[in-house]
Amino acid sequence: MPDSYDEIEACIQAALSSIPSGQKPNIAKLARDYIVPEQQLRAHYKRQKNGSNCEEADHSLTDDQELALCHIIKQEEAAETHLCH
Repeated sequence: MPDSYDEIEACIQAALSSIPSGQKPNIAKLARDYIVPEQQLRAHYKRQKNGSNCEEADHSLTDDQELALCHIIKQEEAAETHLCH
């Protein structure tokens, strides 16, 4: 997976750009193909589909906080521990 926020964002934008117009994408496959966090890609896709951009959307987390949370979740999944039951 790309290391920096900018690298991840660039990969997410490339993944979103690869979606043919009018087709429903397989977000999980795109995330694997472009090696990006699935949840983050899905959130970007939903914002793009709704015509929103990051500055206008009402978010509880900043992009950096979301990225950090995605990293924590991935680490917990890899360690086979559970954050909640």
